[in-house]
Amino acid sequence: TKLRRRWVRALRKDLNCLSVTTEKIEDAIRMLRELRKQTAVRYAIDEHMLSRNLGIEIDEPIRVFSLDALGINSYDFVNAFASTFMGLDWDYYDVKLSQMGFLLSAYPNQKRRLTKCLFDSWKRGESLAGAEDLVTGLVAAQQTAYHSIKPFRRRSIARFGLVYNIQSGWSVNRLNMEDYSQHAASQYGNYRSLPRKFKDTSGNVTQHPLMNGLIVKLAWIVKGINPQAKKLVITMHQMSTITMNSGATNAPEGAHQVGDDFSVTALVIERRDIIGGESIVYYKHSSGQMQEYLRFTLQPGQGMFQADKNTNLWHDVTRIFHDASKPNSEGVRNIFGFDI
Repeated sequence: TKLRRRWVRALRKDLNCLSVTTEKIEDAIRMLRELRKQTAVRYAIDEHMLSRNLGIEIDEPIRVFSLDALGINSYDFVNAFASTFMGLDWDYYDVKLSQMGFLLSAYPNQKRRLTKCLFDSWKRGESLAGAEDLVTGLVAAQQTAYHSIKPFRRRSIARFGLVYNIQSGWSVNRLNMEDYSQHAASQYGNYRSLPRKFKDTSGNVTQHPLMNGLIVKLAWIVKGINPQAKKLVITMHQMSTITMNSGATNAPEGAHQVGDDFSVTALVIERRDIIGGESIVYYKHSSGQMQEYLRFTLQPGQGMFQADKNTNLWHDVTRIFHDASKPNSEGVRNIFGFDI
């Protein structure tokens, strides 16, 4: 198989073939045994199943997994982190983007000015600045709608550096997190290339043994795909999407890529009083047409892993709506995402 050929190439490189020693052979055998053990995951869905079901060949990984299948107790993991979403800071970048979009729909000839307002107010304040006269010019109902725009996502961020040692496996260290930006394609513009600053994820989350175990497991999955991987950088996003009536989305940019080699687009921790939130994987053809490969509603303890950079795979998630049969509550979808 292609994967076996990759392993053989990596093995030859590690052994250096010109100076093979018994110790190197033993290390290589140990690596292959550990690699096979750590990557022996029974996925709910993977690229092989999709290839058979769709009748096409899919070379890049697209995998729906459960924490239990990764060897991590799903109940323990979900309960360890569920309460940590409550104290996350609001994402006011979403508010500014929504306000710009609202004004742009009312004043389509003001795109240049509104874009400048967005850039000027991007890193300060909680709302769009410099367009007050345009807001005043709206009719009363529009002004009410404009001022009702509120944040709908809470989030934090953390970054980890991982190094592989053939004898000891993966080591994990937390890295300093500066401004965050994504230089990758999306359906609704490239505002993600603008630097954003989010609060660092709490050490109660990043230093928890269960989180460390998950990050190491993700590194093994990557090494199973690319056996030559020895250094990784993983950016973790902790996000809570909240809705009452009109719905909310964790992907306001629409279908998109993240710009890293691989992505866990969502590992769901909680779905409370909501409908929607379907994770979708697309193949983008050269014509621009999006072909849907997979649509799946992840439940708590389930995640989706896929290739991203230098592929034609894009992803999206549908809006969530409050379940009207659950009055006096708000709808919540809490997830971790990982860019690798």
